[in-house]
Amino acid sequence: SFNQKKHMEYLEGLFPLLFDPDNLPWLRDITAYQRMDEVGYFCQESHCNGCIYHWELVTTFDGRAAGDFMTLLDAKTTDCQGNEWQLMHYLSVFLCFLAAVSLGLICRKIRRSIKVINQFRASSETWAMLTCQDLASMMSIWWAVTVLSNILQLVA
Repeated sequence: SFNQKKHMEYLEGLFPLLFDPDNLPWLRDITAYQRMDEVGYFCQESHCNGCIYHWELVTTFDGRAAGDFMTLLDAKTTDCQGNEWQLMHYLSVFLCFLAAVSLGLICRKIRRSIKVINQFRASSETWAMLTCQDLASMMSIWWAVTVLSNILQLVA
Protein backbone atom coordinates (compact mmCIF):
# COMPACT_ATOMS: atom_id res chain seq x y z
CA SER A 1 0.00 0.00 0.00
CA PHE A 2 1.11 3.53 -0.72
CA ASN A 3 1.79 5.69 2.32
CA GLN A 4 2.46 9.33 1.36
CA LYS A 5 4.23 10.17 4.63
CA LYS A 6 6.67 7.22 4.43
CA HIS A 7 7.24 7.94 0.75
CA MET A 8 8.22 11.55 1.49
CA GLU A 9 10.48 10.46 4.39
CA TYR A 10 12.19 8.00 2.04
CA LEU A 11 12.76 10.68 -0.61
CA GLU A 12 14.01 13.19 1.99
CA GLY A 13 16.54 10.61 3.18
CA LEU A 14 17.58 9.74 -0.39
CA PHE A 15 17.74 13.32 -1.77
CA PRO A 16 18.25 15.70 1.17
CA LEU A 17 19.38 18.53 -1.12
CA LEU A 18 16.02 18.55 -2.90
CA PHE A 19 14.22 19.36 0.34
CA ASP A 20 16.58 22.14 1.44
CA PRO A 21 15.29 25.47 0.07
CA ASP A 22 18.73 27.08 0.46
CA ASN A 23 20.56 24.49 -1.66
CA LEU A 24 17.85 23.81 -4.25
CA PRO A 25 18.71 26.80 -6.51
CA TRP A 26 22.30 25.53 -6.77
CA LEU A 27 21.39 22.09 -8.07
CA ARG A 28 21.56 21.57 -11.81
CA ASP A 29 20.88 17.83 -12.17
CA ILE A 30 20.46 14.66 -10.12
CA THR A 31 20.47 11.10 -11.43
CA ALA A 32 19.16 8.15 -9.41
CA TYR A 33 19.72 4.51 -10.38
CA GLN A 34 17.43 1.81 -9.03
CA ARG A 35 17.67 -1.92 -9.65
CA MET A 36 14.85 -4.06 -8.35
CA ASP A 37 13.64 -7.61 -8.65
CA GLU A 38 9.89 -8.17 -8.56
CA VAL A 39 8.29 -11.57 -8.16
CA GLY A 40 5.25 -12.03 -10.36
CA TYR A 41 3.26 -14.85 -11.89
CA PHE A 42 2.67 -15.98 -15.44
CA CYS A 43 -0.61 -17.92 -15.76
CA GLN A 44 -1.75 -20.16 -18.60
CA GLU A 45 -5.11 -21.87 -18.43
CA SER A 46 -5.24 -23.69 -15.07
CA HIS A 47 -1.69 -23.28 -13.72
CA CYS A 48 0.60 -20.39 -12.85
CA ASN A 49 4.40 -20.19 -12.91
CA GLY A 50 6.46 -17.78 -10.85
CA CYS A 51 8.38 -15.09 -12.71
CA ILE A 52 11.08 -12.68 -11.66
CA TYR A 53 11.12 -9.29 -13.34
CA HIS A 54 14.42 -7.40 -13.28
CA TRP A 55 13.83 -3.63 -13.31
CA GLU A 56 16.55 -1.13 -14.11
CA LEU A 57 15.35 2.44 -13.64
CA VAL A 58 17.29 5.64 -14.25
CA THR A 59 15.59 8.81 -13.07
CA THR A 60 17.20 12.08 -14.08
CA PHE A 61 16.14 15.42 -12.70
CA ASP A 62 17.66 17.52 -15.44
CA GLY A 63 17.78 21.25 -14.78
CA ARG A 64 18.10 23.36 -17.87
CA ALA A 65 18.59 26.15 -15.36
CA ALA A 66 19.49 25.70 -11.69
CA GLY A 67 16.41 25.00 -9.57
CA ASP A 68 14.13 24.30 -12.59
CA PHE A 69 13.90 20.54 -13.17
CA MET A 70 12.51 18.34 -15.90
CA THR A 71 12.21 14.65 -14.93
CA LEU A 72 13.25 11.93 -17.37
CA LEU A 73 12.63 8.25 -16.62
CA ASP A 74 14.42 5.47 -18.49
CA ALA A 75 13.11 1.99 -17.63
CA LYS A 76 14.27 -1.43 -18.78
CA THR A 77 12.48 -4.61 -17.74
CA THR A 78 13.43 -8.23 -18.35
CA ASP A 79 10.82 -10.86 -17.55
CA CYS A 80 10.92 -14.63 -17.29
CA GLN A 81 9.17 -15.12 -20.62
CA GLY A 82 11.60 -12.97 -22.62
CA ASN A 83 14.41 -14.32 -24.80
CA GLU A 84 17.10 -12.66 -22.62
CA TRP A 85 15.76 -14.32 -19.49
CA GLN A 86 15.57 -17.76 -21.10
CA LEU A 87 19.18 -17.44 -22.28
CA MET A 88 20.17 -16.71 -18.67
CA HIS A 89 18.37 -19.89 -17.59
CA TYR A 90 20.17 -21.95 -20.23
CA LEU A 91 23.51 -20.49 -19.14
CA SER A 92 22.76 -21.26 -15.49
CA VAL A 93 21.80 -24.87 -16.30
CA PHE A 94 24.92 -25.27 -18.47
CA LEU A 95 27.19 -23.96 -15.68
CA CYS A 96 25.57 -26.35 -13.20
CA PHE A 97 26.21 -29.19 -15.64
CA LEU A 98 29.89 -28.19 -15.98
CA ALA A 99 30.26 -27.93 -12.19
CA ALA A 100 28.75 -31.41 -11.75
CA VAL A 101 31.04 -32.91 -14.41
CA SER A 102 34.08 -31.18 -12.91
CA LEU A 103 33.12 -32.39 -9.43
CA GLY A 104 32.82 -35.95 -10.73
CA LEU A 105 36.22 -35.79 -12.46
CA ILE A 106 37.96 -34.38 -9.39
CA CYS A 107 36.41 -37.05 -7.14
CA ARG A 108 37.61 -39.69 -9.63
CA LYS A 109 41.16 -38.25 -9.48
CA ILE A 110 41.10 -38.25 -5.67
CA ARG A 111 39.86 -41.86 -5.60
CA ARG A 112 42.62 -42.94 -8.02
CA SER A 113 45.30 -41.19 -5.95
CA ILE A 114 44.07 -42.87 -2.77
CA LYS A 115 44.10 -46.22 -4.58
CA VAL A 116 47.74 -45.69 -5.68
CA ILE A 117 48.77 -44.65 -2.16
CA ASN A 118 47.10 -47.77 -0.75
CA GLN A 119 48.99 -49.93 -3.30
CA PHE A 120 52.27 -48.34 -2.19
CA ARG A 121 51.30 -48.94 1.43
CA ALA A 122 50.74 -52.65 0.66
CA SER A 123 54.34 -52.93 -0.54
CA SER A 124 56.40 -52.27 2.58
CA GLU A 125 59.67 -51.76 0.64
CA THR A 126 58.21 -49.08 -1.61
CA TRP A 127 56.30 -47.46 1.26
CA ALA A 128 59.52 -47.13 3.30
CA MET A 129 61.26 -45.31 0.41
CA LEU A 130 58.48 -42.73 -0.07
CA THR A 131 58.86 -39.35 1.58
CA CYS A 132 56.07 -37.05 2.68
CA GLN A 133 56.83 -34.90 -0.35
CA ASP A 134 56.26 -37.90 -2.62
CA LEU A 135 52.89 -38.56 -1.01
CA ALA A 136 51.94 -34.87 -1.19
CA SER A 137 52.77 -34.80 -4.90
CA MET A 138 50.08 -37.43 -5.48
CA MET A 139 47.45 -35.05 -4.05
CA SER A 140 46.84 -31.40 -4.86
CA ILE A 141 45.50 -28.60 -2.66
CA TRP A 142 43.80 -27.22 -5.76
CA TRP A 143 41.50 -30.23 -5.81
CA ALA A 144 39.99 -29.05 -2.53
CA VAL A 145 39.57 -25.53 -3.92
CA THR A 146 37.94 -26.94 -7.07
CA VAL A 147 35.59 -29.19 -5.08
CA LEU A 148 34.56 -26.26 -2.87
CA SER A 149 33.96 -23.90 -5.79
CA ASN A 150 31.97 -26.55 -7.69
CA ILE A 151 29.79 -27.26 -4.67
CA LEU A 152 29.17 -23.53 -4.23
CA GLN A 153 28.23 -23.24 -7.91
CA LEU A 154 25.77 -26.13 -7.61
CA VAL A 155 24.18 -24.71 -4.45
CA ALA A 156 23.89 -21.19 -5.89
